[in-house]
Amino acid sequence: MIKAQFENLPKATGGGYARWDDDVLSVFVDSKDNPYRQKLTALHEVLEAHLKGRVAHKRIDRICSDQIEALNQLNL
Repeated sequence: MIKAQFENLPKATGGGYARWDDDVLSVFVDSKDNPYRQKLTALHEVLEAHLKGRVAHKRIDRICSDQIEALNQLNL
């Protein structure tokens, strides 16, 4: 299960973070970011939580950007 929410986060978080609480993945996204960045951060944090240590941080950013672009091209 995922529990996502907006928070006013310090810049040091990079716009968001996630943590596991038993079987619940809690995802926190900066409420001050623009909607594109919020989507990118949410996708990034979920992927990173599941793939931690198996995929490079920069690669996760690229995957998330590509997902958003694909959805935008489909008007979703």
